[in-house]
Amino acid sequence: MPVDGILVEGSEIFIDESSVTGESDLISKNIEEKCDRKQTPFLISGSKVMDGGGKYMVATVGVNTQYGKLKLQLQEESPLTPLQIKLDSVTQQIGKVGMIVAALTMTVLLIHLAYNMAFNKHCVFCLESLQVIINAFIFAITIIVAAVPEGLPLAVTIALAYSVNRMKDENNLVKTLACK
Repeated sequence: MPVDGILVEGSEIFIDESSVTGESDLISKNIEEKCDRKQTPFLISGSKVMDGGGKYMVATVGVNTQYGKLKLQLQEESPLTPLQIKLDSVTQQIGKVGMIVAALTMTVLLIHLAYNMAFNKHCVFCLESLQVIINAFIFAITIIVAAVPEGLPLAVTIALAYSVNRMKDENNLVKTLACK
C-alpha cells in the first residue's frame, strides 16, 4: 500500500507488515469496534495485502506515513561518538600546530634571506633571491601537507590511549582474554 489509511469496509483482510514492523505473521484487519491488538483498522504504507479485499480512507501520504517516517529516521546522520569528537579535536589541534610550524619555518627562512641580503651575500632583485623565497614557500606547504595525514594516526593513538587510561581508572579494563 502506498499510503497510510483506515479500513472503512472489507472482509477477512490479512496484511503482511513485515517490511515495516518486522513481524513475520500476517495481521488481520477488522473494522469492528471490538478489535484486539492484532485486529486494528489501521493500514500502514509499505505493507502488502495478502488476502481479502475492501476499501480504506487515506490518512497520510509521503513522508508523513509510518514508512516515510521510518525512512527519514534511517537517512538521518547519527550523532558523532565521543571518540569521533575527541579525534576531530585532536586533528584540529595537529592542523593548527602544523600551520604554526610552517609559518615559523617560512618566517625563519625569509629572515635568513634578509640577513644574507643585508650582508651582500644575495642581491635584492635577483633570480637567486626569488628562488630562495619560492623554496621557503614550498617548505612551508610541505610541512602542512605532511603534518595532517601523519597526524591522524597520532590522533587515533592519543585518543585510544586516553580512553584506555580512563577505562583503567574506572576499573573497566579487560587486560587479557584467556583462550583455553
